[in-house]
Amino acid sequence: MPHNRTITLIVVALTIFVDTFICGIVVPVLPLYTKTLGLSSLQLGMIFSAYSAALLLLSIPMGIISDKFGPKNIMVFGMAILTVTTIAFGMAKTFLALFLIRFLQGVAASATWVVGPALVASLYCPAERGGKMGLAMMGNNFGFLFGPVVGGFLYGWGGYAAPFRVSAFIAVLI
Repeated sequence: MPHNRTITLIVVALTIFVDTFICGIVVPVLPLYTKTLGLSSLQLGMIFSAYSAALLLLSIPMGIISDKFGPKNIMVFGMAILTVTTIAFGMAKTFLALFLIRFLQGVAASATWVVGPALVASLYCPAERGGKMGLAMMGNNFGFLFGPVVGGFLYGWGGYAAPFRVSAFIAVLI
């Protein structure tokens, strides 16, 4: 079934791309927005850290959950959370809302970043695994490369909500 393996590899790479793209989009946008809300630098740092905290806390449990419910189901679950939270991020107006939404985006990332590579690893023999994992993780690199640039452009073009609306649309496509 090389065809199914290739499709799965592409979907995993795209999913990781979208997740890191959205993660990167907030880099130029969030500091400007939190300033308009009157939030402190500490609060901004806490919002950014919420994503990583969720990813750290849930990486191992998400792998275990994936073993129980299947990696494809968990990836779909993660993308659904990512889509909803991205839309919500564009509407958030308080520190608590931004913090909780960012934490939930980290939950989605744990589904994508843990389960996606595990799924790819399970499909390929050891001789092919490293190269395929490298291809899948290229999505990560492209997401972090383009997310901040696109986020800055969309913020300048359409205001605070524009980067999140476009990102949610992209997430729905995947």
